[in-house]
Amino acid sequence: MTNKLTKIQYVYSLQQDDVLALKLSSAHTLTAGSTRLWITRAHDATDYWLAPGESLQLEPHRQHWVSAEASGDILIGRAAPRRLGAWRQLLARAGHLRRPAQQHCGAPT
Repeated sequence: MTNKLTKIQYVYSLQQDDVLALKLSSAHTLTAGSTRLWITRAHDATDYWLAPGESLQLEPHRQHWVSAEASGDILIGRAAPRRLGAWRQLLARAGHLRRPAQQHCGAPT
């Protein structure tokens, strides 16, 4: 069985005391880069602290606020269906359309 998913990852640079507000339409994973992160979620009494390299699952359609203890990068990633690029899709379709030409001999009927 082949893996039909690919990972999409975004990198954000946060300055100390910056707050990044996130409300995502699909599940993502937040990973602390080079600094500790403080995460607060809407309708959740618990706050979360991530050390560099640690991750937290971000729930879809839920407001999240992320703050960095010091300046550093954060990674936000998700799995997505693997898709062919537009050029490769066009070539794949063209391959399906090609059929051997029929040879006609004699007068048309």
